[in-house]
Amino acid sequence: MDVVTVQVSTTHMGVLRSMPIHMPGAATVANLKDTICENMRVLVQEQRLLAANSGDALEDPRLLWELRAQVGDPLPITLVVAPLGLLVLGGGLGASSRLCLWDMDRSEALQEFTDTADAVLCTAVDWHGQRALSGGWEVSLRLWDLAHGKTTHELAGHVECGIFCVAADWAAQRALSGGQDRTLRLWDIQTCCNIQTLIGHTHPIFCAALDWNSLRALSGSQDRCIRYWSLERGETVQVLRGHAGTVMCLAVDWQWQRVLSGSWDCTLRLWDLTCGEMLIELRGHSHAVLCVTMDCTSQRAASGSADNMICVWELAQGTCIRQLCGHVDMVTSVDADWTSQRAVSGSKDGTLRLWDLDSGDSTVLQGRLDELRCVQARWQPPQSAQSPNAASRARSKTLPR
Repeated sequence: MDVVTVQVSTTHMGVLRSMPIHMPGAATVANLKDTICENMRVLVQEQRLLAANSGDALEDPRLLWELRAQVGDPLPITLVVAPLGLLVLGGGLGASSRLCLWDMDRSEALQEFTDTADAVLCTAVDWHGQRALSGGWEVSLRLWDLAHGKTTHELAGHVECGIFCVAADWAAQRALSGGQDRTLRLWDIQTCCNIQTLIGHTHPIFCAALDWNSLRALSGSQDRCIRYWSLERGETVQVLRGHAGTVMCLAVDWQWQRVLSGSWDCTLRLWDLTCGEMLIELRGHSHAVLCVTMDCTSQRAASGSADNMICVWELAQGTCIRQLCGHVDMVTSVDADWTSQRAVSGSKDGTLRLWDLDSGDSTVLQGRLDELRCVQARWQPPQSAQSPNAASRARSKTLPR
């Protein structure tokens, strides 16, 4: 078989990388992009391939043997990574797919994932490695290859259908999941094995957070408790009580030792993990709080609720400083970039919204899913230096004591 050696060169963070790739001569530039995606972990949509000798862009239908005939073997090609803007991975329920990757700036779907048999309820994303974990109304977690839109492994360990939460430390190759069977499962992502089971909750678990550096974890449950776990000992070291309903969501800052919890009782509570005390209670939603995100440095938080609204909070005073209205059904997920003061939300109404947290304005994208249950965004760094107002917002302040 006629084989072409392609020498792909790219510059990443000022360092020149070069990789030889062996391809059939009858392969196209489009085939080469797929191979680069698999080996160099660059999305096909973010690749521009240039002929190294001329700098001309290579069109997808071009055959590699034709290019070799002009230049020789090995065939030198320059890879220019042209990052897309705001990417969002959303999971939920749809007629044909349960997971979808969107380019929010272009308002288009880049990839639809159809392997799942039922709704996706939670995700954890590794944007650098183009991987994701998802859980839903199945008994196993799924590990996804985002570049190719397919499941690579199933992580089996839970004994009942319904995995409601998953958190991951991708650098450490560890993940934590919880759900209907009332257990937390710690996973080795590399081997896809369940390496530890944490037992303590008496009802289903709806939210979890993981800090592998300190071997700590947090979980919230229908038993109205938040459990603070030592992964080293495999046991609860602290139980936070106070909510009058199911603890639906958590946002944690491990450095500040703060956790903000949202509950079916319509409230949020800010906790100090060093002593287990509640610092402040936030009231503003009229229905269950389903999702939350927090930034301790700027003392801001945002929460979504079954009242169809997002509340933006000032944590120091415990006040709602803005209500974001637009969704026509419950807000199930929210992810924020506090530097640019933007947030993305997903709703049971099937739409994604991109919000300006300063003005409260939003743009809407009708998703490919009938219902969205979870979203995670890949935020791009700002193109220009921070404005004085943004810099002021980012200054460290003192949290409630």
